Amino acid sequence: MTVPRRTQSRTSIPAGAVALAGGYSAVYPRSSPGGWQLIGTTALAMWDVDREPPALVRAGARVRFVEVGVRS
Repeated sequence: MTVPRRTQSRTSIPAGAVALAGGYSAVYPRSSPGGWQLIGTTALAMWDVDREPPALVRAGARVRFVEVGVRS
């Protein structure tokens, strides 16, 4: 799947936001500005400096996104 970046970046994306841009996907590890298309959220801590290794997923790993519920 390939999707374009947003024409205007958002000023604040929450930590855990799952996003797409180009042919890539990512999870925002902390609240920050961003211009990627948001498709969902995760409660998993993708980055934790107290964990070894700090990253939950290795670069280049295949990740499957599944719907687990809808927030109201």
